[in-house]
Amino acid sequence: MRFDSSRGSFNPWNDYLGVLMQQGRVQLDSDWNEWLAECARLIAAGTLDALGRAAYPVNTAPDAFRIIASITNGPQIFIGPGRMYVDGLLAENHDYLPSAQWDPALAEMSSISPQASSATPTGMIDFTKQPYYPNATFDGNSPLVVYLDVWVRSVTYLENSNLVDNAVAVDTTRRLQTIWQVKTLSVPVATTCSDLNSSISNWPPAASAGQLTTKVVPSAASAPGLTDDPGYTGMENQLYRVEIHQAGPSGSASFKWSRNNGSVATLVTAITTAGITNSAGEPASQLTVQSMGRNQALRFAPGDWIEITDDNHEFNGQSGELHQIDSINVSAGIITLVDSLLTPGTFPLTNGLTNPARRTRVTRWDQSGQISAVDANGELTDYFNLDSNLGTAGQGAINVPPPGTTLLLENGITVSFNSGSSSTNGSFNTGDFWNFAARTADGSLEQLTNAPPRGIHHHYAPLSVVTFSGTTTLPAFTDCRTPWSPLVKEM
Repeated sequence: MRFDSSRGSFNPWNDYLGVLMQQGRVQLDSDWNEWLAECARLIAAGTLDALGRAAYPVNTAPDAFRIIASITNGPQIFIGPGRMYVDGLLAENHDYLPSAQWDPALAEMSSISPQASSATPTGMIDFTKQPYYPNATFDGNSPLVVYLDVWVRSVTYLENSNLVDNAVAVDTTRRLQTIWQVKTLSVPVATTCSDLNSSISNWPPAASAGQLTTKVVPSAASAPGLTDDPGYTGMENQLYRVEIHQAGPSGSASFKWSRNNGSVATLVTAITTAGITNSAGEPASQLTVQSMGRNQALRFAPGDWIEITDDNHEFNGQSGELHQIDSINVSAGIITLVDSLLTPGTFPLTNGLTNPARRTRVTRWDQSGQISAVDANGELTDYFNLDSNLGTAGQGAINVPPPGTTLLLENGITVSFNSGSSSTNGSFNTGDFWNFAARTADGSLEQLTNAPPRGIHHHYAPLSVVTFSGTTTLPAFTDCRTPWSPLVKEM
């Protein structure tokens, strides 16, 4: 989750219940973020223990994520409104109908009915028009498991401009947003809901196998295997972020890193390619941006690598495009890129302007120059020169090395990767990320040892098995949801 933060201090094994304020003390973002994490885990664990891995409230939202298939206008899938709990997370299809009425129990407008609807798609949303899954499609020629994918997203003013109060005109906080997406997976003919518990090899979708270890460069004067470490040598306290850019196993996966948790970012309002050249007179692209940054340290500069992305990329689990800055015009808010390799149509434009609904944005990443490998004695060797790989294998990201290879980021910080989990496919997933704090007072670095990603964590629940082909009038579809009823009857 990319945002401006000092560190992440939450550890569920500490068994902390809450955070208490002391008088006259400095306020830290990490304390209150930990409190939120403690409360969120308490709610999720309690819900998981009470309701199980996935369930919907049959008494109050019987149509919750109920799947109905139709072939009236070609293969179609419809999704019912309501609430479902997946691994303790609440996913809610609000239906977004103008027929919403006041719900006195929750004191809000709602279109979720406590009565189950008929077998018609009235009041349900089309699979292809989901609020958090742009351009959703499915294969109408194959039997499908229709399932729910739930995950948590970080939202800043870049994703939602309403988070900035015009009275102060600066961003103050961020939000955590529960994202739900109904997806499909092709399965063998005659698959049933019960088969999903045992005999379907590709269910559920594989989790990331990625692991990260952080250390500091050992002193070259020390004997092999000893830990006479000089520590973090940077001049500023930082929260580093390592994030997987391209998915895959070691060697084909790639990563990028930031010393500010990826928080140096801004909106892109226009993109120009025609007639633009870089400082060498070669064809290039130009971005018109909302801001160049808050100060000299937290701003964009020539030579920086930036990632251009938008909501569509994020919701589809795709990384953005990495490009290097050639020059900037601060007064005009213009960034000129080294190249003109923006993929045509990836970021739709109207008269050169980006689509405001897609929230096109750029993030600064801090990898640059020579990437060095570190041996057990602290000796450095050239892993590969990042700049020489621009446009070929590198394209601004660093290849994830095989296990046993340690890379130097900067200021004595090293990272090594592993994918040793036997329960996964041995691959890293796009968007996997790790955070770790570095402090100048004592040269300390938050050490991770074969740590799994801090996110993005996906949670899955089967909804239905649907078959369109081989039917004459109606497709075949079954209900795989688990109902849950309150333990106490309503009066």
